[in-house]
Amino acid sequence: IISCNKKMAAEESSDEDWEECDNENEDFKTKCLFCTSLFKTSKDAIVHCKADHHFSLAEVKERFKMDYYDFVKMINFIRSTGALPADVTECDEAPWQDEQYLKCVLNEDAILCFDFDSVEDLLAAEKGKVPSETPFAQQLEQAQAECVMYRQSLHKVVTELEMVKSRAAELMTNQETETGSTSSASDDYFVSYSDYSIHEEMLKDSVRTLSYANFIMRNEELFNGKTVLDVGCGTAILSLMAARAGANTVYAVDNSTIIFEAMDIVRQNHLDQSIQCIHGNITTVELSKVDVIISEWMGYGLLFESMLDAVIVARDRFLKDSTQIYPNSSSLYIAGLSNEKLFADKVTFWDSVYGFQMSCMKAKVVSECHIVSVGAKDLCTEPIVIKTFDISTIQVEDLQFTVPFHLLSNQNGNLHGFVIYFDVSFVPPSQKGCVITMTTSPEAPPTHWKQTILLISKPCGITSKEGIHGNLSYHKCHNDPRSIEIEISYSTKTTSETCTFVMSR
Repeated sequence: IISCNKKMAAEESSDEDWEECDNENEDFKTKCLFCTSLFKTSKDAIVHCKADHHFSLAEVKERFKMDYYDFVKMINFIRSTGALPADVTECDEAPWQDEQYLKCVLNEDAILCFDFDSVEDLLAAEKGKVPSETPFAQQLEQAQAECVMYRQSLHKVVTELEMVKSRAAELMTNQETETGSTSSASDDYFVSYSDYSIHEEMLKDSVRTLSYANFIMRNEELFNGKTVLDVGCGTAILSLMAARAGANTVYAVDNSTIIFEAMDIVRQNHLDQSIQCIHGNITTVELSKVDVIISEWMGYGLLFESMLDAVIVARDRFLKDSTQIYPNSSSLYIAGLSNEKLFADKVTFWDSVYGFQMSCMKAKVVSECHIVSVGAKDLCTEPIVIKTFDISTIQVEDLQFTVPFHLLSNQNGNLHGFVIYFDVSFVPPSQKGCVITMTTSPEAPPTHWKQTILLISKPCGITSKEGIHGNLSYHKCHNDPRSIEIEISYSTKTTSETCTFVMSR
């Protein structure tokens, strides 16, 4: 079909060319539909089919109300199945409806070039006559009408494709629920990332987004001509950046239905030749090896939602060189918190609520991790790095830990809790490369991660230069591995306490 259509398209400029397509050249042979006979022209073959096989194309066309595409499928059906004339003329329903019959059986099948749309031509051919030529104005009018029809058909197909895409996204979202999956917590996680507001918040976080953009654009040599994997791509913003930096192939993988919007975004930016959007879990998708992995995996308190687990799996499955993963290092910080207003809003508030005692709520409130922004003035100790992560070597089991800390008070006042925050670094292998560090410190511009606040049960008095000793633990919740249980044990001169917090969705 393709070769024939190309031939016909190239011959639109003159009536002589159309005649050439119908008559074929001296060396071209047309094979009969039902026997091995060869003919110089397609008209001769049609006459032969009528005379020797009692098979009339004109009658078949009228009976089945066929258009050109039905004609193509019927010809290929006959040639591929070895059908007899009776198999076509005596059937109740056309057996050639399958789209597979659009594929040509014979290379350069001349009979497909015949003007099947004209019954008059068919009847004339079957009688061995050459039909009179259609006036050019009439041909033009017919072509314009067909153009309108094809445009309407194309619009209908595009509309139907959008409906199919929407339905597919809905089915993929509900599939696990319908099959009774036990991994509802993980399912809820992916469903939550189908919400556009989450991606809007992340994209509007200029500290976050520009940190990645600056690293990629200032280190283009790491991406130019390379194969890149974007784990948890979301709207594919990092994939777009990598492609613009010259990446040859970018795999944008996400298990959320946001991937369907990512496909549209990639096409809209004309980068679909280099970016492949893939809907699936990184633990099960199949990809070729990649040169670079880039991912924005950080959650509240650094490890909330356990996306780093998936990045580690991707690193071990697909990355050629484990050092080419970005960001490639991270640090977790802790500091003491002194903020009377925050403690009053979150804890003291429950002592009297419109004249009613609700202090029983305090235990619930104190056990929650609060994601809020605080300032440098709210830190009553100097921050310290409590744990570092080398993303090129870290293992999943290393993401659950207990580490000691020793803080030193920098003021007289009250300790109301602890502040957790993190930074990540993008360190290229070459010393000539540009290192980028992004921080969520209270002393830096705010991000959508804010800080993670762990409030203690009641204020604890501290003095300047007083030491605060303790241990911090991170563990995944048993009922939801994407949630985190944080335990902090601390001691001052006057107080010792162990507090447990849950960070969950």
